[in-house]
Amino acid sequence: WVNASSESAVRKEFEKLSEYLRSPEEILIDSDSRIQLVSRRLNQWKASWLLIFDDYDDPMSFRNIQDYMPQSDQGHVLVTSRDPDTWRLGEQLQIPAITEADALSLLLASASMPNADGADKDGLKIIRRLGCLPLALDQAGSYIRDRADAMTFTAFLESYETEATKIWNSTPTIWDGNAKTVFTTWELAFSRLD
Repeated sequence: WVNASSESAVRKEFEKLSEYLRSPEEILIDSDSRIQLVSRRLNQWKASWLLIFDDYDDPMSFRNIQDYMPQSDQGHVLVTSRDPDTWRLGEQLQIPAITEADALSLLLASASMPNADGADKDGLKIIRRLGCLPLALDQAGSYIRDRADAMTFTAFLESYETEATKIWNSTPTIWDGNAKTVFTTWELAFSRLD
């Protein structure tokens, strides 16, 4: 699983992978040799493997991602991205947002509140606010569950709106609404640690 948000991120991830893939007697003196080792090892691998390049959302700033993709009959490469320009890398699979019914089920399960009074109505407000994004819903549900003594769905929405106002004014302008939504639920969860 490789962070593909930038070329420097991929290089760092490949350098880490090289530590697992190199033999003890191999001495790799520079970054390029460590990166080449990863591709070489995966190309030689006899068993099936999967390499995931995650978060490749800015192809214009990192056009040579294919240089990091091993070419092997045994392996498969998966690229996750929100940018439709990735069609040039191969077959694309669009993953739509989940339905409101599935989103509500996920939120209720994550919050451990499957049969709570009024949970459906208040849960619908949350899933609509979070745009049926599974990661944001799971984070929200976990946050609510971990604060079950003091957190209702209504209280969560109030906390979310307060946090969103602060965060959305200071996030990078290239972030879309999905990224901001997920980041806000993530930030709420981390604020619990303070």
